[in-house]
Amino acid sequence: MRRSSGVALASIIGVVAMVAPILGSIWIAWNESLTSEKSLALSYAQDVLHRLDETTSQFKRARDILNNDHLAPCSPGEIKIMHQLDVESSYIQAVGRVSGDMLVCTSLGTTAPIPIGPPELVTSGRVTERNNIRLSIAPSSLISVMSTDGVAIVINPNLAVDTPTEGPDISIGVFVPSSPNRNFISKRGGNIPSKWLTVIPKGGATTFIDAGYVVPRCDLQHATTRLLRQSQ
Repeated sequence: MRRSSGVALASIIGVVAMVAPILGSIWIAWNESLTSEKSLALSYAQDVLHRLDETTSQFKRARDILNNDHLAPCSPGEIKIMHQLDVESSYIQAVGRVSGDMLVCTSLGTTAPIPIGPPELVTSGRVTERNNIRLSIAPSSLISVMSTDGVAIVINPNLAVDTPTEGPDISIGVFVPSSPNRNFISKRGGNIPSKWLTVIPKGGATTFIDAGYVVPRCDLQHATTRLLRQSQ
């Protein structure tokens, strides 16, 4: 009986010796795959962040130039400068002057005031934002109008989330943390749970796993991106 037990024990030890490295390899491979997924998903979020940052830079440049051009607001000379700024900007669809709830003139050559409605919010940097609105000059498209110091830009919010990605299981969302309901300025893909729309430190980036999804988050000064990718 002892000899039989010894053989059985030796067999068990032999099986464990063979299985353990296989299980270890599976664990290492899974870990490496998860790390790769996190890195890839975060790169998508950072690309969106770059687009937002570039839009902000182009907006600041337009504001600084127009507020120091020494031309009468909405004069032919200033509209010409607006048009040039528009052409040189990769993420701006139009540049204009705003007064109250009106877009007074634009780089598109419009000089009759266009209603844009009341702002949704004013950021800590004194930027007034109106999102998901329709202009009479482009009624088929939802656009965003951002303004400060009398200068406004019209942007297509979908450009921010038009980053190249792999696979159909990716959702991207952009929202303003200071907005009351944290509504999305721009969104693509499936549902993004509200519990993921938490605020992180300015300029920060983090990634976590929830319900089988890799969720990276990046922050810009006035907008935070939320992107999720279903883990494989």
